Amino acid sequence: MVIFDPLALPEDFDERYKVDPTELVEVLEPQGRFFYHETHADGEYTLCLYQDEPVPEELERYAVEVTERPNFHVPSGYLWFTGAEYAARDDAIEGQVVGSVLEIPKGTYRVRIMFMEYPENYVEDKIKNGLSPQERRICQRNGEFVFAGCLLTLLTPAVLWLLAFALPSLMLILALVAYWFYIYRRSRVPQYLDAVKKRDAIEHQYPSHVAEFHMLPN
Repeated sequence: MVIFDPLALPEDFDERYKVDPTELVEVLEPQGRFFYHETHADGEYTLCLYQDEPVPEELERYAVEVTERPNFHVPSGYLWFTGAEYAARDDAIEGQVVGSVLEIPKGTYRVRIMFMEYPENYVEDKIKNGLSPQERRICQRNGEFVFAGCLLTLLTPAVLWLLAFALPSLMLILALVAYWFYIYRRSRVPQYLDAVKKRDAIEHQYPSHVAEFHMLPN
């Protein structure tokens, strides 16, 4: 996982990073121009940034690793958060890097970055308590429909082979298409969209990484 402002990187970053990323990171990190964190695992990582305000105590108590940088440079005001394999200067400037980008005021910051580890089912319980019974029910029901659709889709090729692509096969395909169309229509219901938006907002409060950025005086 890496964090960087593309304008803080040297112009030849892309070429050097391809040749020896470790050596380049060791040069740029002490200069406050690049942050790298070894996650030791693949997965989906998220970042919540607190600018000129402390990280809430509820989050800080679950930080298992804290890294500090006395001066981290953000000359363009755009911070990229992505996997190390996607780090790139030119593509990031053009907005073409896989990952997420956060906009903060340009400047130099004192930074604390925390790697979080929550108790088992902690985030799930927060989501459950934050949604109404009706919202939980509609999210769960849609998840069940999607799971059933995926299972049916996986089984369809085998069924088609057994039916030797006869007329029942066409009926099966049409039924599967109709089922996925039904799921799509369910996913566009306003009540479901509102519940998903609320669920995602709660989940966003408990990211895998938390960053605290305090701007330094000029």
